[in-house]
Amino acid sequence: MMKKRHYLQEFINSMNRILNEELTGHKANRAQFIKDKLVMHWPELPGNPGLPGYPDIDKWLEKLAEVDPSLKGIYMPWMAKLAVKDPVKNKMEDIDRVGTDLQAFETYKSRIANKDINQYKSFDDLYDVIAPFLVPKEKTPEEKAKAAEAAKLAAIKDQIDMVYNGPEGWIRIPKTVEAACFLGQNTRWCTASKGNNMFSHYNKSDVMFVVYDKASKKRFQMHIDSGQFADEADRNQQFKSVPEWAWDPIIKWYKANNPNLSIKHLMTLGAHAKDENLAAGTVHADLLDLMKMYDVK
Repeated sequence: MMKKRHYLQEFINSMNRILNEELTGHKANRAQFIKDKLVMHWPELPGNPGLPGYPDIDKWLEKLAEVDPSLKGIYMPWMAKLAVKDPVKNKMEDIDRVGTDLQAFETYKSRIANKDINQYKSFDDLYDVIAPFLVPKEKTPEEKAKAAEAAKLAAIKDQIDMVYNGPEGWIRIPKTVEAACFLGQNTRWCTASKGNNMFSHYNKSDVMFVVYDKASKKRFQMHIDSGQFADEADRNQQFKSVPEWAWDPIIKWYKANNPNLSIKHLMTLGAHAKDENLAAGTVHADLLDLMKMYDVK
């Protein structure tokens, strides 16, 4: 099996080399054709000798081949003819830009009436025919709204901690009032209110998690210290309504960022933790062991 894969890869590499050599050969042939037509007159061309910036005809031809977007160099003679005929109007200093215009010409050729490149008498003529296709497409209201939201998120991303982002949904922590308002827009949460915002009040005792559940397509706000898991209407659904997938990343966040968990945290998180030793090493470990012994919940 290994030998078959080896031979297959060798075959692919061989075909790629042949193809590259063939394509390189096409452009080389074009360059030779142009050179045969011009080499006798090269010292006499404008910008004596040669063209401005390209006293060496071979370097000039290499540049034409480089910017030509076609595989076989079909645009090289056209560029050469215009650059030689009127180097002031068709400047070689603009040749990279001409290459970009030719790429657009290739892309939109099916929508362009005159597909014969030789009918365009200057580099500017080429630009004029592709310019309408370069105008940015007008965005729909939905696209504008999505772009605006993305821009807001980009501006405020440093004020939000990403706890989890996966196939089930995402969990984020707002670190400022502005971030809480952004994550809570179109909800009735007091932490997202423009007036009498309560973010600072709640944030003093514990972080707030904003949980988005893809299955229900709903957001929730979770604040363990106050015992709240509120829906978008700000009704407390209690912790039994927390999506099962959300507990593990939340527990991992607390273990990584807040080793001094309170009794309330340990009891709430412990009910869903896969780690039986969540309280190990804390000042509450003995008390929790005692409560477990007497089945106190």
